[in-house]
Amino acid sequence: MMEDSKLEKLWEGPIPLPCMKVIELTYSKYLKELPDLSNATNLRKMIAGFCSSLSDIYSIGKSTSLQELHLAGCSKLIIIPYSIGSAINLEVLNVQICQGLVQLPSSIWSLKKLKRLLIGGSEKLNHLGRQLRSCPDISGNITEFDMSNTAIEEFPSSITAFLCLRKLSTMFAESLKVFPDVPDTIEVLQLHNAGIEEIPPSIRNLTRLTELSMPRCKKLKVLPTNVNLQSLSSLNLSFCTQLGTFPEISTSIRYLNMRDTAIEEVPSSIWSWSHLLELNLEDCRSLRVFHSFPDNIDELDLDSSNTGTDISDGSSETDLPLRINLKGCKSLVSLPHIPRFVSLLDASNCESLKIIDGLSNNPEGCLSFANCLLNETARELIKVVDCKFALLPGGELPADFDHRAREGLLTVNLYQIPLPLFFRFKACLLLLNGGYIEDKDASKNDKDDEWMGGKRLSCDIWCVQNGVDVGHGSCKYQLPAVLGSKEHLYFLKSSISVNLPETDVNGSELHFEFRITGKYWDLKDFAVNLLEDTHNEAECKEIADIRIEKIYMQEQCEEETV
Repeated sequence: MMEDSKLEKLWEGPIPLPCMKVIELTYSKYLKELPDLSNATNLRKMIAGFCSSLSDIYSIGKSTSLQELHLAGCSKLIIIPYSIGSAINLEVLNVQICQGLVQLPSSIWSLKKLKRLLIGGSEKLNHLGRQLRSCPDISGNITEFDMSNTAIEEFPSSITAFLCLRKLSTMFAESLKVFPDVPDTIEVLQLHNAGIEEIPPSIRNLTRLTELSMPRCKKLKVLPTNVNLQSLSSLNLSFCTQLGTFPEISTSIRYLNMRDTAIEEVPSSIWSWSHLLELNLEDCRSLRVFHSFPDNIDELDLDSSNTGTDISDGSSETDLPLRINLKGCKSLVSLPHIPRFVSLLDASNCESLKIIDGLSNNPEGCLSFANCLLNETARELIKVVDCKFALLPGGELPADFDHRAREGLLTVNLYQIPLPLFFRFKACLLLLNGGYIEDKDASKNDKDDEWMGGKRLSCDIWCVQNGVDVGHGSCKYQLPAVLGSKEHLYFLKSSISVNLPETDVNGSELHFEFRITGKYWDLKDFAVNLLEDTHNEAECKEIADIRIEKIYMQEQCEEETV
């Protein structure tokens, strides 16, 4: 391993290296040529990526045992020598982002074991790059082919004969006008930024397709009908700005990204997609209708009331947690009854959203209706539903909260003996639109959620007896990353696992303090209600968000020692 070395040359002439299997030279910016590898009889992998001075690899054909050659980012590499055809065991050739590369030799098509050919980003290739307008006669053994940044307009029908092809990628292929007729062995098809206008009905033949990714195909308008690709689990049609049809080409989809498309409605059939985990409709500004459950879905037992309700539990896959992103759907006026299996619903900046038909209770559910219009009925639904947290516009703490903060701190008096092992509480925070403040103390483990942002709300709790802290705990909570234009209410439920010594002290206090770090929000006020603990000890240990660890004063420790 000589990664990031300062060497210009490794050695002169052939050197017997029968035991060497891997050479790692990545980021060796002074390296100008590869050494004679004819006596490295067991060399399997050569990694020389981003060697910015590398221009001579003529010795590579002498390495008949070589299986992988990685030269990505070698900007001074101009030609791959014809002798590479002698590397008869080569399976992977990676020359991505080789911006000076102008030619790949025809001898690479004689490499019968070649499985992965990666040329994406090598824009100056004369035969296989920006100038390429037809697909080359590639090896029938290739399983992965990356033709990104090419001028290819159409794939030939002969590509269907490549029965080993599993993955085909054409990133930034604006000239590609026709959806490729690929073999039915294909599993991953990535056609980013293409000029394709239609996905043909023949896609039904791709029975092994698991991922279809076509973001930013701005001319795409037509999708097939009466198609159900049973293996398809990921479909990305984001930023296809002319696409007005909701895709119904598979009921097996787990991840559907339709961000910034022209769709106007979401069909009721989507609720029967039992595998669906993520539905991203962010910035679908034409979306007006989100249909409710179809009448033929019997297993979803919805309470007819308009308050927070439970959906009957079952063993069906419908219980999989579903995350729905509706941020910025500015034409959406109403939402159907949201079932229990929706674990996250982000409708932030849906400026026209007034009506919610219902919300089912989900103790792990996360709801954001920041900057939504919301009528009074919808507001009451959100306030009473049992969920992990909910955010909605509002300028006043609800009157039904018993304990209110004063100057940023809140004290709750406890008179019961003994103290319970577990405390549960519901809090309501009054938030103001904040400015950007970098959180220098934020833990690297508190990674931002892709949709909701980071855990920027923290709660500190102290248990106090006779003026002495006997327990302390803290926890961080998700706070949606939205710039609020007005005051908002943030409701959350949490649990505290308390491990305190037995005591006969009559009277204890719980002190609460909430703090917000980072950007977007400032805390104006908050209130807390303690909830009755309806769980047994084992259940509470599983659901508790905060575990207060027992702490003793030095005097108490000394007394025990004595």
